[in-house]
Amino acid sequence: MKARLKNRFEDDNLIVAEFEAADLEFVFRPGEYVQIVLPNHEKRYFSVFSSPSALPIFHIGTRPSSSLFKRALAEMHVGTEVDVNGPWGDVVLPEDVKEKSFYFIAGGIGVTPFVSMLQYKSEEQLPYDVSLLYFYSDSVPPFKMELESAAAGSIKSRVLFIKHHVSAGIIKNALTLDYLLAGYYVAGPPGFVNKAQNALRYLKIPQQNVIVESYTGYTN
Repeated sequence: MKARLKNRFEDDNLIVAEFEAADLEFVFRPGEYVQIVLPNHEKRYFSVFSSPSALPIFHIGTRPSSSLFKRALAEMHVGTEVDVNGPWGDVVLPEDVKEKSFYFIAGGIGVTPFVSMLQYKSEEQLPYDVSLLYFYSDSVPPFKMELESAAAGSIKSRVLFIKHHVSAGIIKNALTLDYLLAGYYVAGPPGFVNKAQNALRYLKIPQQNVIVESYTGYTN
């Protein structure tokens, strides 16, 4: 599928690219990711952090760096066409669940799928409990306003901003009494994902209740 760059926003910690899908039948589930292929043939995978309700507009977010892909993305003219493959992903918003609780555990830029998921949950007023544990190292966590707005507009949603390394103790402090029955989604850089999985194992969370997505190429 083709998509056109509509806008781009950048600061020291984040590049946000806004695309318009050429195919009006393009759809994705909240939390899924796509592959973006630039005109120079550089390609990368990104979670879509906007809600499906915004289609044909969708957004991706990434850390600035000196990589060929990100330099090209940062310099690309509005109106440029890119190829989009996908979507794919296991970290997606649950469907048809009323009673179960979920914990989303995000490290750094790994929060992007959860931004989409919480926005959509708020829009649709989905009834299950969701808690996002967002571990970050920036002075201000990326997507803070979007997450706070989604949580404020949604029943049974909460967001915890945690400026600390992930650990079993910190996760345990955020859990409620039904935590052994809850579902867990983990996303972030490989090192963060490994530590979060170890913490969940220490807390005796059943492995079948944990779904992970690792963002290679990132350190935080």
